Amino acid sequence: LMDNAKEALEKRLQSAHTNVNPQNGEGADEPRPAKIDPGRIMDEAFAGTAHCGSSTCCIGVVNGTRLDISNLGDSGFIAFEYKYDRGNYKVFLKEKSKPQQHSFNYPLQLVRLPGPEVHQSLISNGNESLSKELTRLVESD
Repeated sequence: LMDNAKEALEKRLQSAHTNVNPQNGEGADEPRPAKIDPGRIMDEAFAGTAHCGSSTCCIGVVNGTRLDISNLGDSGFIAFEYKYDRGNYKVFLKEKSKPQQHSFNYPLQLVRLPGPEVHQSLISNGNESLSKELTRLVESD
């Protein structure tokens, strides 16, 4: 998922950018990317996975001076800001993700189940009950 997220971000950066800052004319040599939505990066990364399994995910993208985050499951994040004031650093909690779980130790997750083509090999390896459960899950979706 992480490699796919990197590839999705690189694709988005290549396809969506502006060349010049209209405010001051700077940036003609370095393209400035349009705002990147981390939720879309997560969607594209998950769509690009071929392996079966499940995962929580947290993706952050700095857009200018803003940190945009897309979080699913118990990956969680906290963001701090700090300031130096009269010889001491003061730390402030700026943002904290909300827990995303069905119940304790049962987080929301991205899931890719094996398709019917895998079921015969599961049965051959003594996993008939797993094959039946996967079939039930796919049919209920």
